[in-house]
Amino acid sequence: MPSTPKGRVSIPAKFRDAIEGAGPQAFMVTNDLDPCLVAYPMDEWFQEEKRIQSLPGFVAETLQYKRFFISGAQECPIDRQGRILIPRA
Repeated sequence: MPSTPKGRVSIPAKFRDAIEGAGPQAFMVTNDLDPCLVAYPMDEWFQEEKRIQSLPGFVAETLQYKRFFISGAQECPIDRQGRILIPRA
């Protein structure tokens, strides 16, 4: 999905329909290990965040991953036109 010059990305109607009624109309957008972003519906984000937080914190690589993945997370609400604003890094 290409973004506009203003950093907005249009969310396909099928995705919006899939998350309707599942909590806030927003996605949590964060870094991925590949040089890209990943977006989670809010209910799935909370599950993923719990899973990541349950990983052992005494392993350096795991601690780095937790910091990278969770610290980069931003809540991105869906506007009336079905778009989200991707914050600048």
